[in-house]
Amino acid sequence: MHIANVRSFFYNFKTGIHQQRSSCNACQLVCGPGDGTTRQAARFCRGNKLNQMTTIYLIRHGQASANAPVYDQLSRTGYEQTRELGRYWAARQLPIDLIACGTLQRQKQSMQSFQEGLHSTGGRQDETSLTGKTACFPALDEIPESTWRALGSELRSSDPRLERHFQSWLQLRSSGSRRAGLFFSKITAAVLLYWLEGKHQPHIPSFADFHHKVLQILTEIRQFQEQQHIVLFSSGTPIALLCGQALGLKAAQSLALVRTIRNSSISILEMHRRQLQLVSLNCTPHLQQPAGITLV
Repeated sequence: MHIANVRSFFYNFKTGIHQQRSSCNACQLVCGPGDGTTRQAARFCRGNKLNQMTTIYLIRHGQASANAPVYDQLSRTGYEQTRELGRYWAARQLPIDLIACGTLQRQKQSMQSFQEGLHSTGGRQDETSLTGKTACFPALDEIPESTWRALGSELRSSDPRLERHFQSWLQLRSSGSRRAGLFFSKITAAVLLYWLEGKHQPHIPSFADFHHKVLQILTEIRQFQEQQHIVLFSSGTPIALLCGQALGLKAAQSLALVRTIRNSSISILEMHRRQLQLVSLNCTPHLQQPAGITLV
């Protein structure tokens, strides 16, 4: 089942349903063994065994410390999310040829916690390639905090409604209220659109430059052509832009994905030569409890 039109795309985007046309390992990761979707995809994969592809697992970092003095570090929940993902991965004996992250602490900590989970389950993981090479790619970084603050401050000064949303978010964020997430989502959407439209002051770095930097990761990955299973720990905006690139979306449509990409979620791309295909988006099969699924 391909994402053939807008309706099917948003259905799968909202529910996190895995697309059937994918590699066997990707199916096993997102759907789990014995799932009907997995069996159908496996039949497709056997027919394409000679068609060498690189599978890219885009993983958003675990929950950061939104209520702490320093945001750029994982919360206790964030550590649990990514460690559980590592356990889930190891239980399915999925290979990793290259594992990488950006330069942000929450991305590095997520990768480390994931690796701890990989090695905490025992069993036969020593017989598999669960620990590949490691690397760090700045192209995986989120929007710089300085850019985000400058955009937000500039827009709030000219938009009273956004200022009210911001003040409401400040009051609610420490309470754990779901409404805090709703206000944050509205703020995020407004700031990203403002940035995309280029209405900001010229001293603020442009969206076009950031977008170009994110897409550079595809060029960097091609240098590792022998690596077929690549795990990348990144953040919401780069993941949304990369998935949007695979879908052929406009930048504004890609940015609309940012608001719903969950912490520690898995989005899977397949790359063959210069072709990029989205296999699955925003899946969290390793998080069994609703309380463990977070956006902020």
